[in-house]
This record gives sequence, C-alpha cells and structure tokens, in this order.
Amino acid sequence: MESDIIVEGFQRSVEMHGVEYRILIGDGDSSVLHQILTKVEYRCFVKKRECANHVVKCYTTRLYGIAKETKGSSAFLSGPRIKRLKNGARKAIKHYANILRDVQGTAQKQRAQKADLTRQLAGDLINGPKHVFGCHDRCKDYFCDGTKGDNIYDGMPKVLQMKIVTAANIIAEKADRLVTDDTSNLAEAVMALVAKLSGGKQINRCQKGSHEHRCYGGGLSFQLGPQWHCTTSKAVTCKSPAAVLKRYAS
Repeated sequence: MESDIIVEGFQRSVEMHGVEYRILIGDGDSSVLHQILTKVEYRCFVKKRECANHVVKCYTTRLYGIAKETKGSSAFLSGPRIKRLKNGARKAIKHYANILRDVQGTAQKQRAQKADLTRQLAGDLINGPKHVFGCHDRCKDYFCDGTKGDNIYDGMPKVLQMKIVTAANIIAEKADRLVTDDTSNLAEAVMALVAKLSGGKQINRCQKGSHEHRCYGGGLSFQLGPQWHCTTSKAVTCKSPAAVLKRYAS
C-alpha cells in the first residue's frame, strides 16, 4: 500500500503541483523505484537516494547481530563501541554533505567534486572500525582528535574482524547515495501525526473519507503547529475562534 501511495503521488505531481519529481528518498527497498520507472511517464528518469538515517540504522542492527552470533565477541564489539561506530558513520556523512553543499562552479566541476567526496566518504566509512578499535593510521582531523588508546584491532579474532569489515563495506558501497545526507524525516513526521489522529491500525477509518480527513488534519498540524485548530478555524470562518477551542489548542 505504501508503494501505491508513492507511485500515485508521482503520477499526479504535474496535475497537482505542476512539477516532475526527480529524486526519491527511501530505504533499501528497490521495488518502489521500479514501479515509479515503469508506471510514471516523466521526461527524465527518477533517481533514488538512500535515507541516511535508515542506512546507519541498518548498519547498527547488523553490528548487533554480529555481536550476538559471534562467539567471543563481547570483549570487543560491546554496546558502547557499536554506538561509537554508528555515531562515526553519521558524522562522516554529515561532514561530506556540508562540504558538498558549499561547492560552486560549473556543473562539470560539481560532478567531479561530488565524485571525490564520495570516494573520501567511502574510505572513512571503511576506516570507522579501525578508529573505534584503536588503529588511527588513516584517521582524518575531523574524525579523530588524536587520542591514542590501546590498539585492539589487530588482536581481534579474524572471524569477527572480517564480519565487522564486511558490515562497513556494505554501508561504504552506498556512499554515492549518502554523500548528500538526505533523510525522510519530514515524511516520517507527517505520517506520525496522521497515525496520532487516526489511531494507527486499531480503528477502521476507510469509510466516508474518515482517513482522508485525518490526513488533512495531520498536514495542517505539521505546517501550522499546535495551534492549527485555531488558525484553520479563523481562516475558514474569518472570525476569532471560540474560547473553548482556544483552550483546547493551548
């Protein structure tokens, strides 16, 4: 159902907003992009970018899975170290995204700069585990303050080391889709408000436009904030809202 909603949004983008969407920000599911490319008649192809938060979350989940299934990993891949690996990956993505936003010049120069930043991001994501486990040979200034601790990377069991490196390589392979640091936070925020108003899946809201009306309410709440009841009432009636509504909104 989620994919159908997204595809319909792309199909009606010109009719409703007069624009053609060029970029889809999503998770690792490629089926949505496939449906868009096959069902939406645009003049240009739609490109997909990964939600950075989702990718880092999957990276963290994979590390916890490695820690759980690998014998003798508790002394090395502890909860605090996994958190440092997650924070390091997020820090690297934000760092290169900030640099990319400041790039100016011709389109060719911007593409070349983006390719270089992507390569550097991939290298730093791969280097993340070495940094966390005490090997700072390839750490950059923004990523490491130079604090030297015990190097336990080389003393780690080879099986565990290879699994961690593989997890880092998986996220590094997506560097070209992460370097812009795109997220689906706005969409998630709107859907959270809609779920709050509709009661999630606990109540059937499919009849008489009930769910649609709550979607409108969620959109107004997102755009106007907690006072959306009063703001909407005043815009529709051209009168100051009733005192009871003001008390409710406050």
